Amino acid sequence: MLLGVKSLLSKLSFRWKAIVFIASIEGLFNIMFAIVVVSVMQNNLEEQFIKRAEITARLFASSATNAVLAVDIASLESIVDDIMVNEDLMYARVSNMTDVLAIRNKLNHKTTPNFSANFKRLDITADVYNVAYPVKVQNNVYGQVEIGISTGSLGFIISSLQHKFIFIGFGEILFSALVSFLLGSFLVRRLVNLQDAAHAVAVGDFSFRVPDEGSDELSQAAKTFNNMSYSLELLVTSLEEANQELKKQYKVSEESRNIAEHASKAKTDFINMISHELRTPTQGLKGPFEELAKQIYLFKGVQGLQQMKMSLPLECRGTLQESLNDLVTEVVEIASGGLESANHLLCLINQVLDFAKMDSGKLSITPKLVNIAAAIKTTINIVGSTITKKNLKLKVTASDNLWVWADPVCLNQILINLLGNAIKFCDQGHVSVSVEQEKNVVHFVISDTGCGIPDDKLDVIFKAFEQVDDSMKRQIGGTGLGLPLAAGLINRHGGKIWVQSTLGVGSHFHFTLPANADLKVVK
Repeated sequence: MLLGVKSLLSKLSFRWKAIVFIASIEGLFNIMFAIVVVSVMQNNLEEQFIKRAEITARLFASSATNAVLAVDIASLESIVDDIMVNEDLMYARVSNMTDVLAIRNKLNHKTTPNFSANFKRLDITADVYNVAYPVKVQNNVYGQVEIGISTGSLGFIISSLQHKFIFIGFGEILFSALVSFLLGSFLVRRLVNLQDAAHAVAVGDFSFRVPDEGSDELSQAAKTFNNMSYSLELLVTSLEEANQELKKQYKVSEESRNIAEHASKAKTDFINMISHELRTPTQGLKGPFEELAKQIYLFKGVQGLQQMKMSLPLECRGTLQESLNDLVTEVVEIASGGLESANHLLCLINQVLDFAKMDSGKLSITPKLVNIAAAIKTTINIVGSTITKKNLKLKVTASDNLWVWADPVCLNQILINLLGNAIKFCDQGHVSVSVEQEKNVVHFVISDTGCGIPDDKLDVIFKAFEQVDDSMKRQIGGTGLGLPLAAGLINRHGGKIWVQSTLGVGSHFHFTLPANADLKVVK
């Protein structure tokens, strides 16, 4: 039922909703008011009717007292005839304690109601209100008078009142509906204007204005809407101008981006080409230096000197052997230095190539479970000679049963770059590597007691071709790609890298890698 009414109301316009609402409230109020007023007036009329009947009975009993005492039938009949002149009286009866002395009856039926002897007020029966009153002298009862008064006039008055109130109520409802219709029409017209304006603004016509005459709330709303529309018009105009400017800037930036992409590609291609061109001859340099350092005694010239030594006098052999040993030592030192330089140059070239691959997105990563202790051991084998040469202490804290989800080659490169960087900038003290698992990641910390990094350079060191200062770059060397390459590889594994450093005390490089395959690796 309620859903049906709600569905019906939802289909009505605002005007008819207002009419139905106001008329319903007015009708409900009128019904309640009519019920209360009619009930009150009906009670008053009934009380007056009852009081009139009691007074009439009392006066009838008073006038008939002497005749009842004298049993004067003629007087009693005269008194009954006089009282029956009243058109509302349906019957009148006078009786003593034993017999009915006089009676008149206008009722269609011949009988009259029976009365009890308690002389109380009786109720209304058959459209007749029955009243009895005792005939008494000094509280001695000698008989009673009984009358029946028609309730037709009372019912007519009450019915007339009900009809009048119903008529007035319907009139008020119709008047309220008319006023609601006029008010609704006025409000709907103003609201339709606002609706038309909102629709115009929705389709982009910000010049539409709502009539805003008057000072009521709807007029204020219309003025506010017009101000909003005007502000939107200015804003849209400004945005269109800004959009045109942005389109121009976008076009310029697109051209700049294309130029930058071509330049970046050209840079990458150039680096790859140069690196490959340098890598082959650099790799070729290592062979002669290694042969020179390891097999100098097998050279024909050295063997000829050895044979010549045997033909010399005994006292000259020692001098020649010392000179030969000095020559071999110098050649080995020069060859070792050249080999070291070639390895360093090859390492730099490999770093440039790897960074170029990573920067262009061509570096592939194939992660798997890697034993961390074994990876650290491999790294130490590579950089161990440098640690020994600089007389540094190496501390490693890592469980043999600790594993990490990473590409083995990339993990070695990360450890070599970070540990090599720590060794490079540490002249005394120690370098340490500590690893522990924290929930689903493995936390690495590579520390050194080196020169430290200023606070304003902690972010710079992870940018390509950047170092703390140029003087250190000249002293120590390097391309400035080691840390950016390590950071890039860590990020590609879904890890993080950060650094804590105190100038003059040392640095702590932290990074995390996934402990298992649940963490995704960026491929």
